[in-house]
Amino acid sequence: MNVHDTLSDGLRKAALPDTSRAPLLDRKQVGSLRHIGNLARQLRNDWSNMEGQTDLREDFGALRFQLAYASYALALAHVHRLPAAPGVFRSTFERLIEKMLLPDVWFEWRDTSKGGGLVNFDAPTSDGWVDPVVKDNIMYSAYLQSMSLLYNVLFDDDQYAQPGALTLSCKPKFWGDRQGFTFAYDQNSLNEQVYWNMVEAGYLGVACEPYCVFQVCNQPAILGFRLHDLLTGGSTAEEVTAGYLAAWKEFGGLLDERGHYNTLIRTHVQQRIPGIDAWSDAWCGALMHAWNAEFVRKNYAQQRDRWIMPGSDGALSIKPTPASSPSEASASDMCNFPWMAVWASEVGDTETLNGLLTHADRYMNPRVSDLGGYYYPRNDTEYDADGNLTTVHPILSNALIPYARLNVPNGLHLLYNRPWDSRHFEEPALTDVSFSVDVWRAVFDADIQALHFDVSVSDGYEEGDIALSRVFGRGHWALALSRDGRVIASGDGTDQVRVASDTIRVRRDGEELRLTIGGGPVTGYTMVWGDA
Repeated sequence: MNVHDTLSDGLRKAALPDTSRAPLLDRKQVGSLRHIGNLARQLRNDWSNMEGQTDLREDFGALRFQLAYASYALALAHVHRLPAAPGVFRSTFERLIEKMLLPDVWFEWRDTSKGGGLVNFDAPTSDGWVDPVVKDNIMYSAYLQSMSLLYNVLFDDDQYAQPGALTLSCKPKFWGDRQGFTFAYDQNSLNEQVYWNMVEAGYLGVACEPYCVFQVCNQPAILGFRLHDLLTGGSTAEEVTAGYLAAWKEFGGLLDERGHYNTLIRTHVQQRIPGIDAWSDAWCGALMHAWNAEFVRKNYAQQRDRWIMPGSDGALSIKPTPASSPSEASASDMCNFPWMAVWASEVGDTETLNGLLTHADRYMNPRVSDLGGYYYPRNDTEYDADGNLTTVHPILSNALIPYARLNVPNGLHLLYNRPWDSRHFEEPALTDVSFSVDVWRAVFDADIQALHFDVSVSDGYEEGDIALSRVFGRGHWALALSRDGRVIASGDGTDQVRVASDTIRVRRDGEELRLTIGGGPVTGYTMVWGDA
């Protein structure tokens, strides 16, 4: 290896990134990651840009849904877009889980657990209970379960497996017992609780609100079981999905008479509620594709065509929803559009996905924040004067459109069925990345022993640090600029680092190679290993 000035011509050509396998992120994708990162870094109980129009946060865009699907978006982006950059995602992921534990996210269960309300007005009621995990409430417990297990699988870190790592605590100042409420869980005890709730329900699914078993809300739990199996060698997901299919068969199967996903079972009267709207097809189909892909794909086209509406110049939208009141229409439309985009991204329907993203970017007023995030501001107006859908609930901006934009075809399915093995965590990677740094590409090519990464300093920052780990002890190495092969640092396998750049600070810090980069355009780097 020529490590003196530039990589040799042959080595430089071999080490060029394969753009078909590892394309650069585009500005909207990078901006989506930064937007999620900005939200995660807001102060405790600061829910700016996350509050919707529904009183008491009683809709499918509540904080728990935003936090969970933002984390799913990060997971898919890490696995499929930036596999060699855990440092981009790890801190943000931790912050999302931390927010998921806050009382603002889960304490409404104290009242919801009592039962009654719009869907189950005729069901028995009770005094309710506070613990949001012990029974029912799968629309919270499964998200906390899957988020913590995703973290373990993605980062090879079992911090949430430690006793009490997922402790839910609330100490009201002016009512209740002096000691408040504390419920200590970890990813394993939480998974166990969700599992036994599933078993006690005969595998039909754990209820959301009492006596309401939604199909879609049990899909994250199945994902969680699979992740737990990956970590423990178990087969819970296989057991649960087999039982799930059998249980739903007793109610006619997963689909209703029109070929749409059944929405829920009202268990106190054994009543099946058929498909309600686009969201019940899209949400269920997108998540079920992880473990039941053939079935989802078989039914996708006819389900999609029921809801999609063509617009002008390649844009696509969702057909208006008949509703008994404007508020009901708004509540429905806020989920229909973004979930359709997520669904299309998962099954690889690029034409539909691009059409929906075109509509969003044309009619939903996208902006770049002062902090560099790409987002769509909340808009409670359903349609503009020309009849174009314009309503934006924060979940569209904060989680679902980023999810759709960052996903790849079969993204969740591949995460579920073809996870990383232990070799991945032995490969060189960007393990610590300053939040001031945007990463546009990060992939390790094991065939040629080359780490490719493209980075820039985000607007509003002057510089940023990047730590490369697992780079020493692999023999001679060189770190070069991808554009011309100019070597900026090299080593011969010893502790010595030879630096050949005045503009980029490179130094060894323990077992890490650290870079400090300044502002400027996106710059690509290649680190290669080989003989001297």
